[in-house]
Amino acid sequence: MQVGVELPGREVHVKVWRARVGHVSLLLLDTDVDGNSEADRAIAHRLYGGDRRTRIEQEIVLGVGGGHDLSLPAIAALSATLGVPLGGVNLDAHLDVREKVGSGMPFRRLIEGRRLEPRRFVELGLGRFVNDERDLEWLRAQGGTVVHAEAIFERGLDAHAALDLAAAEGPAFVSIDLDALDQSIAPGVSAPNPLGLSLRDAAKLAEAAGARREVQHFDLMEFNPSYDVDGHTARAAALLFLHFVAGFQGRAA
Repeated sequence: MQVGVELPGREVHVKVWRARVGHVSLLLLDTDVDGNSEADRAIAHRLYGGDRRTRIEQEIVLGVGGGHDLSLPAIAALSATLGVPLGGVNLDAHLDVREKVGSGMPFRRLIEGRRLEPRRFVELGLGRFVNDERDLEWLRAQGGTVVHAEAIFERGLDAHAALDLAAAEGPAFVSIDLDALDQSIAPGVSAPNPLGLSLRDAAKLAEAAGARREVQHFDLMEFNPSYDVDGHTARAAALLFLHFVAGFQGRAA
């Protein structure tokens, strides 16, 4: 199957390969297909190589890191491949359902494009003063579930309840925006959070996501190395990834 990924001034064709690794399906993306220019065919030849532009193009196609807007093409491609809208859990201080194009808009675009089923979309850890009331009303009107950080402080983060809702009717994704974490843990983000969640809460969600077969996309977003302090954010992100892998190991068994 092929899907299209929009890059500046053009659309890149991406072939989706499906491989079986034990009991797990692995989706692989390849840009070396007819219809792409020679430069675009080479995007997926070698990861983490080339100049800055090549790295950005790889991130857009492969969904690796960067601004939260990069979740959009990766999740949309997965939904197109599977032929169904996804459910999802977003751990984030921000709703990311703005109308304006940018890193604050991916989930609105996914909902409007019917790639995300809003009744199965859960937003966890939202900041009380950093979201537009109109965006909050819009998401609730679509049927989305909203859990503010204060509720998690009081009652804890129920990762399994969020995943149960997201995966109730089919495949789902989990996205962790590192600015959901307290700035003492994750200073290396574009919008540091002075009253964020604990690393323990995020790790609980990451490991639970790894263990769920319905979760077919997982990302860690908004890490900005130029703002990091003594590698705190990098280590936190690495730990969250390890928790996801630990959960995934149990899934594959």
